[in-house]
Amino acid sequence: MTSLPIDSKTIRSVLFHDGYIVVPRVVPRERCEAVLEAIDTQLGIRIHDESTWSRVSALCDQVLLWGHQSQWNIRQLPELHAICFAVPQFGAVTALAVGAGEGSGWP
Repeated sequence: MTSLPIDSKTIRSVLFHDGYIVVPRVVPRERCEAVLEAIDTQLGIRIHDESTWSRVSALCDQVLLWGHQSQWNIRQLPELHAICFAVPQFGAVTALAVGAGEGSGWP
């Protein structure tokens, strides 16, 4: 099993208290960049071009890119599975939000 940047007890506590958990640096930067490339290629939304941001869904404030291989590559990371198995009731990744993180230089 992959080692986690935080312990299982903390994962359970935060998840049950807040309903979500942020685990920094779990997804490698290259995988995040692959998703951004897919968003650019598939949807024409460019992270460094604010004029394209109007294509983000106003209904849910999300980029509507579903099932792209770059997303599946993130979902298959052993670290994410380890986090899910830390709380057996959740056993699967049902929602995933990936961000570049504070101080990354990305908007």
